Amino acid sequence: MATQAELIVEVTRIIQDTSYDSTEQLAFLNQAMQDIAGDPRVLLPDLETQDDVTTSTSVSYVALPSDYQKNLLYCYNSSKYWPVKIYASLASLQRMFSRLDQGGAVVGVTTRGQNLHYQRIPSSAETLQLHYYRKPYDMATYPATTISFNGTTKTINDTGSGLDDFHVGQVIDVTGTVNNNTSFTITVAAAESLTVSETVTTESAGSSFTIKSRPDGIPAHLQKPLLVHHVCAAILGEIEQDLNGAKVNTQYHQGEFDKYLAKLIAFIGPVTAGPKEIEKEIDWENYL
Repeated sequence: MATQAELIVEVTRIIQDTSYDSTEQLAFLNQAMQDIAGDPRVLLPDLETQDDVTTSTSVSYVALPSDYQKNLLYCYNSSKYWPVKIYASLASLQRMFSRLDQGGAVVGVTTRGQNLHYQRIPSSAETLQLHYYRKPYDMATYPATTISFNGTTKTINDTGSGLDDFHVGQVIDVTGTVNNNTSFTITVAAAESLTVSETVTTESAGSSFTIKSRPDGIPAHLQKPLLVHHVCAAILGEIEQDLNGAKVNTQYHQGEFDKYLAKLIAFIGPVTAGPKEIEKEIDWENYL
């Protein structure tokens, strides 16, 4: 798995432009992750997740989870103990339920923008369990003198409560310490403490320690070529924008990115169809 530092070193070597510092490069790298994960041809298995939303009792929509990116796969009404039909579009949902102001249990949903639309409108709030693909976690860098390590609890602690950019499942790299300059996998995350699966050596705060997270969601063997070529194509595109003629460097890295994106699609398998609807044993629309 590529580290954040390795990616920035490689980008710096290629672009040869000191005006793009590590902070700016990190922003480009995070945008690259979002672009790759958001490609409609790409469904990264590690980004499949689930979360609950609670309906309103007055309107027929609710905000999707904040980490929702795409592809609602499955919806289950936990309040009524039945699966909910997913419609392809808001227009399809509206055609099925011609009057959208009617009360009743939720039996159909669709997504539009950042909202989940549903029918009917329940008289008591209902909990809907959603299965979908989330956004990848941004890579973060956090240097601080308030970080300490506890070997007994296998935790990395911060009295400055600055660890909220790190998430469960992420791999982080620690530098600047005496005994903990290594990588860790997060199992529990909070702003003031990270629990990790690896062995931790107790070490007090005081010196400046740095924590950096690694890429999220992309298969390890494709992280470096995909992210580096995407970033170099974007940065060199800016550098070469005023040049006359072909933008050779931009075109090269865009071509390499496209090549490795095709390898990613081949590795995880293409998106061939959406989720199949579950056959109804009861016609809930008419039953209710």
